[in-house]
Amino acid sequence: MNNFIGIIISAIYITLVIVSSKFVNKFGEEASRKYVHILLSNVWIIYLFFIDSMWAACVLPIAFVFINLFSYKFKLIKSIEREKNDGLGTVYYAVSMLIASIISYGVGCPIVGASGILIMGYGDGLAAIVGKKIKSQKYKIYISALTVLNMDRYTRISSGDTRLIRRIVRDHQFRGYSAKHTLKNWKMVTRGETKNIFPFQEDANTIFNTSLIYELGVLKGLAIPMLKEVKKEDEEYAEAERLINVLKYIKTIPTEDVPSNSLLKEFVGGGNFKY
Repeated sequence: MNNFIGIIISAIYITLVIVSSKFVNKFGEEASRKYVHILLSNVWIIYLFFIDSMWAACVLPIAFVFINLFSYKFKLIKSIEREKNDGLGTVYYAVSMLIASIISYGVGCPIVGASGILIMGYGDGLAAIVGKKIKSQKYKIYISALTVLNMDRYTRISSGDTRLIRRIVRDHQFRGYSAKHTLKNWKMVTRGETKNIFPFQEDANTIFNTSLIYELGVLKGLAIPMLKEVKKEDEEYAEAERLINVLKYIKTIPTEDVPSNSLLKEFVGGGNFKY
């Protein structure tokens, strides 16, 4: 007798959840779907009090496998379906209830099924809501070489110069470009930075400074021979000479002294990282 009472109470409860979900639907179709997803898992609490046989536990899951399948195809219960048919999630939910019923009542331990379904119902339902909220909050990281060196008490070395020297060395080492080519295209690079990067750097949650106190000493030995290849008649000659004059005050450091896992190896070559 208790089994029949349990089935009837469970059916009434499920009906009330589905009907009430129509009011939740005004907050969005995903809200109503998760409302049903979470609350229907509570039917197992009713099972624990009234259902004591496998056949009784399987009645409603079997019924809702077919009900949800028809609802999926014909949009019978709109509050549990998405406008775009993107999967048989509601059907699989009923199937999982059925499997849980067979296993847990088959081994004579309904609490196993209750634990599994409640975890699935609340975990999956809340995860979608919380995950969507977190996903909308992006963590922004700004990465740049912000040079901290000065020529003297009044003259600092520009971060732009450090980035340009890095690029000259990297373009030559890995792309086969001359210093003249890199200098010629540098204005285009800085225009892109001014438009697409610098205006947004203050919005970053974290700023990561990639500059190294010794890097110009390492880059000097590679960069100066490249810069000296720029001819006097070239438009880029004045800029090449200016960079040489910046570097000549810095002591040369052999590239062999740089650790193989250093970020600087990404520019001079010989690092551990493979791509």
